[in-house]
Amino acid sequence: MSLLVSPTPCNTPKKRGRTSPEESPNKREPKKKFEMVGKEMTYDNLMAGFKGMLEGEIGKVRADINGLTGTVERLVNAARDTENEVKVLRSENENLRKHVMSIEERIRQNNIVITGFENTGENLKDGLMKLFTEILGVSDPLDVTQVFRLGKGPKNPILVTMATTSMVCLVLSKTKALKNTGINISRDMHPDQRNRVNKTLKLRWEIRKICPSLQMKMFRDILEIGNQRYEWSSKGLICGELDGAEELKKIVGRDMAETIRDINNFRKHPA
Repeated sequence: MSLLVSPTPCNTPKKRGRTSPEESPNKREPKKKFEMVGKEMTYDNLMAGFKGMLEGEIGKVRADINGLTGTVERLVNAARDTENEVKVLRSENENLRKHVMSIEERIRQNNIVITGFENTGENLKDGLMKLFTEILGVSDPLDVTQVFRLGKGPKNPILVTMATTSMVCLVLSKTKALKNTGINISRDMHPDQRNRVNKTLKLRWEIRKICPSLQMKMFRDILEIGNQRYEWSSKGLICGELDGAEELKKIVGRDMAETIRDINNFRKHPA
């Protein structure tokens, strides 16, 4: 019979398994400090790099802006110079136009144009001399140096040249006698000047509708009101160097800018 022997407890201490003991706070602290320092250095480096890159880009933008500013200033100065040149050219052109017109006036100053006159078989000059003496009532002798029709038609205008300007003025002063005859006598003018005369006549008529008693004098294409002279230029109606519409407004008490503009545009583009 075998005996069962129960194992006797062993008092020998067992070997502990290999486990990682928890580190104490004192052991972990240097590592945390190192990590924080590393993170701060990385952040500072990143910020420094970003700041440097941003400053570089801002410097480029600033340089571009300065370049554009310089370009804009040059363009503005060039535009201002061009505008001044245009003003000078306009002034020179206006002065040249006036000079040409003055030459035209001197050439045509002894001429008159007659429309609506038909001669019945007789010499044209003889017929006109009868017109001056019998219808106009001119008693002073007239020296007519040249007479011819402007075209072949029997009703075409007649150009008459006289020896002196005073003779022309004498004939023109008698033209009221031609009322209801269908005959018209006027100065010989360049088409541009005649256009301005027509505009001035229309303007005078419009002013009279507003101020019937206003005293006005007209010398060819110039309208005189008091000591002011109104005339047409490339700018429109002017009074010396001033805006003619603004000066007229002070006299008639009404804004005539639209009326003046309509007169100017109508005569520029006649129907």
